[in-house]
Amino acid sequence: AEDPTCLFFSTEILGLAAFTNEDDGESRGGELSVDWQARDDLRIRTSISYANDRQLSDNLASVAQGSYYPQVQASTRVLWVPIENLSISVCARYVDEIEASNGIDDYWQANINARWTFDEKWAVSFGIRNLIEDNNVEARSQVNELPRIYIQSAAFANVRYSF
Repeated sequence: AEDPTCLFFSTEILGLAAFTNEDDGESRGGELSVDWQARDDLRIRTSISYANDRQLSDNLASVAQGSYYPQVQASTRVLWVPIENLSISVCARYVDEIEASNGIDDYWQANINARWTFDEKWAVSFGIRNLIEDNNVEARSQVNELPRIYIQSAAFANVRYSF
């Protein structure tokens, strides 16, 4: 029987494909993270990570060599609560380049958010994302079948009612 919730259906097998990973490699890295409550109204979180991969075999004749993830990533987030019910958050982030097959350039990103809570049910927030870069590539498909994902600058406002 045909499934009415499925847009594509068939009573025949159209084709089968098998993918295997015959490659051999290793990854090493580490992360350092600090979470500091500087004052009652100020909290700072920062982290940096490093990762390195190494190809141990040469089974990928058609795939470009190089890392498929950034070697270095770092971020710092500052949360300030100047008065009760108001919080302001600033975040800065660095992502290293990705080298492999039409890689992604390194980029910086900064966001700022403010949230005001009126009572237990109502809250309003405002923010700006990606203050530094106008338009950067954050992700792409490993086999290039999908378009790259661009992160653009954006402002937002949000009203929240909980019930």
